[in-house]
Amino acid sequence: MDQMSLLKKCTINEKLQEQQLEMLKYMRKFHLDDQSAILEKVH
Repeated sequence: MDQMSLLKKCTINEKLQEQQLEMLKYMRKFHLDDQSAILEKVH
């Protein structure tokens, strides 16, 4: 794999991790019952 492909892959992974982190922060605002409901919808 060349450097550009590797760089793109890393950038995509970083963006995904950021999105997951935002999702977790967002979910923490809700009550635990709501969290499990959200998780069920996501999976």
